[in-house]
Amino acid sequence: MASKRLHFLAWLGVVGLYALVTLPMLLRYPPVWPDEVLFVSPAASLARGEGMGTPVLAGFIPGIDRYTFWLPPGYFLTLAALFRFVEPGSYLLVMRLWSWLLGVVLLGLAWIILRRLIAPSWVIWPSLLLLATHITFIRAANMGRMEMLTLVWATGAAAVYLRFLARGGVGLLAGAGFLSGLACLCHPAGIIILVSLAAHQVLRGGFRALAQRGIYLFSAAAVVPLLPWLVYIQQVPRLFLTQFGGQFTRKAAYVGSVMSHETVLAWLFRPMQFAEWGATQPILPELLWEFIFLICLLYLILLAREKVGMSLLGLWVLVGFALNLLALEQWYPVYFITPTILLLGGGVSATRHRWVRVLGAGALLMALGWNFVQVSVLLKGPYGSWASYQSYASAIAAQIPPGSRVLLKAIPDPYFGLQSKKESYRFYEFVPEGMPVDAKTAEKALGLIDYVVDSGCCNPAYLQRYLPLHGTVVGMVMSPNRTAPPVRIWKLRRP
Repeated sequence: MASKRLHFLAWLGVVGLYALVTLPMLLRYPPVWPDEVLFVSPAASLARGEGMGTPVLAGFIPGIDRYTFWLPPGYFLTLAALFRFVEPGSYLLVMRLWSWLLGVVLLGLAWIILRRLIAPSWVIWPSLLLLATHITFIRAANMGRMEMLTLVWATGAAAVYLRFLARGGVGLLAGAGFLSGLACLCHPAGIIILVSLAAHQVLRGGFRALAQRGIYLFSAAAVVPLLPWLVYIQQVPRLFLTQFGGQFTRKAAYVGSVMSHETVLAWLFRPMQFAEWGATQPILPELLWEFIFLICLLYLILLAREKVGMSLLGLWVLVGFALNLLALEQWYPVYFITPTILLLGGGVSATRHRWVRVLGAGALLMALGWNFVQVSVLLKGPYGSWASYQSYASAIAAQIPPGSRVLLKAIPDPYFGLQSKKESYRFYEFVPEGMPVDAKTAEKALGLIDYVVDSGCCNPAYLQRYLPLHGTVVGMVMSPNRTAPPVRIWKLRRP
């Protein structure tokens, strides 16, 4: 009984610290990203019963005003269910709080996995604290993006699969497959857990496993959540190839551009170079996490045969690492760091080699200490506030007449603040750099725009050429981030 009480108090301590780290940032206004607008748009259309179009990109990407194919719909469906109960002015806060709550669920699933892999140990709690205070976890918990939801399904799939390893039963294996499918339905990065589980099952049974009933059941269960999306795609497959293919091309082109400017060695270390908020000392965390990655590889080698569950975490780490090599996005390291921390914590307790345990425990405590240094920096800012964001939007609205068609190309994105002004604006968002845009279609769409709000970020080629030729800067507004450059307001001339 006393042990259960201690575990409960320790769990409350982890969640409490997670709240102390993340909620102040959420309330102090992390910058609004254009991605969040692009995710709200189809979800809001769904909530209104108008299909799953993305009106803010209408005219720039074929068919997107009626069909959103550039990402799987799992996250949009979830947001739409939430948006049915709140006013549009609360959409941003709701989607961010949803990410935060999913972070609590994810920590609970991480606790279940660690408890299942190792005996009751002091290592569980610092491991959970390390995850809860890591920069990538904090970033995902504060943003209206699908990383947390994807990871919840992925981590849930891993937890169910570990139970299958301990108890057997094809039902559990099918459950793991189903949850893996849900992860893929929320984001293509969900494939990391699907590949990890399938590869682990094959490695356990050799190629004979491919002929076993369990692997077919696992695969079939993974496809079930994707069936509604496949039916949706079949409505207009040509548009799916254009939108989803364009997004895939964008990611691939980015890797190619990085590889052409960096050495192979620098590229291999990229997944350990986490994007940070606030002032940082970049050398130390990079070296520390490269050291931790090497320790995790050592754990994988030592524990692969004797600890089957650890080998699953090792595969998950490797697949997550590969994802971050092939899709170099600042949001994606959380898919790699989550299994890395689980493997580090589990390996410290599981290995028989004392010197390896000491190395792992030392790395775990050093990383935890570094996280607390980073958190102290993060909480100091520089950030604005929600009030300053609203003032920023008001200053922009004062320079744009009601009823105007406005293209937003700014970080922080003023969309939510301008929307609350109820000035009958028609909003458009810039198409992310690298997404194929037909020049004639884009020029026709731009011919309908009255004003462009431009912070100098994300300069797609079709706008770089168009703005100086057809626009005049008629106003400037200071960014609420204080350290960011002023935002320019362009008035466009009709062609």
